[in-house]
Amino acid sequence: MSHPLPSTQSRHLNDSKRQRLRSQTNEPISWSTGAHYDQPHSDLTLYQTFHSVPRAQRRPKAEATQILVDFLTPLHHDELTAAQTSALNRLSAAVRDPDWDSSLVIKAFADIDVAFFDGRLRGNVVAVWASEEDILEKGCGEGKPERGCFMGLCQPIAPEENEGEPRCRVWLNSDAIFDAPDPRLQMWQTMLHELVHAYTVITSDPENFIDYHALNDPYHDAQFNYLLSMVDRRSMYHMEIPARPAGKGHTICLNCNPRPLMPGDKEFGTDEQGRMLRDQRTDPKWGEGSGEGS
Repeated sequence: MSHPLPSTQSRHLNDSKRQRLRSQTNEPISWSTGAHYDQPHSDLTLYQTFHSVPRAQRRPKAEATQILVDFLTPLHHDELTAAQTSALNRLSAAVRDPDWDSSLVIKAFADIDVAFFDGRLRGNVVAVWASEEDILEKGCGEGKPERGCFMGLCQPIAPEENEGEPRCRVWLNSDAIFDAPDPRLQMWQTMLHELVHAYTVITSDPENFIDYHALNDPYHDAQFNYLLSMVDRRSMYHMEIPARPAGKGHTICLNCNPRPLMPGDKEFGTDEQGRMLRDQRTDPKWGEGSGEGS
């Protein structure tokens, strides 16, 4: 039986603790330092540096979306593989760790990949902590998000710069996350949100590669919202962590839907998949949903 999540009051951090967590993001991450993660089953460098790995043929964006939706549709333990169940159990324990720190979400990246993305991110997506100033300098092109308006950023590495392989770097904004009312929750939410973007980039056809930093924000479209809903469904059920944005949102999205609910029936999936998403509106396990922007 899993332990309950910390109460809102116990999650409150004083300024000193926030500063320590923020400073820790500048330190190297290893299994022997920082917060404990149950099973160091992978090489941490696989999710901190890019590697050449076999990859499936890239597909049209709608098809890549549907593949992940089909993967995420099974929900209960008896419907999942042993690897997925083990990963979700470790993640559930990690989000409840009273001694959590900023290294935990990086150490858990391999399990997030297995549990939510079918292992497709390995070697092609890396996640790093950085200050807001560093992200604006190193992770953005000409279209920069406003200061104080983003928790994280998914930075595609253009195919022409990467031997034809679209890969992504996910930046976690240590300033914004550790200034949030609940930094622990914000850290996990931001990671899941940005990894949905990353999945789309690395699985879609190269000709669909567009500048993520365009300020008209075409990337929080119906397909993104549908994938985020499916990730949210699984993360809420197993971890009690929503993948929806909090505060002002993520990246350049200032009006992301809080826990977006897409009908899905005609464009993206079967009636069963669409029904499961609509049920989130009334199922007390998820609470009330909303289709309105925040």
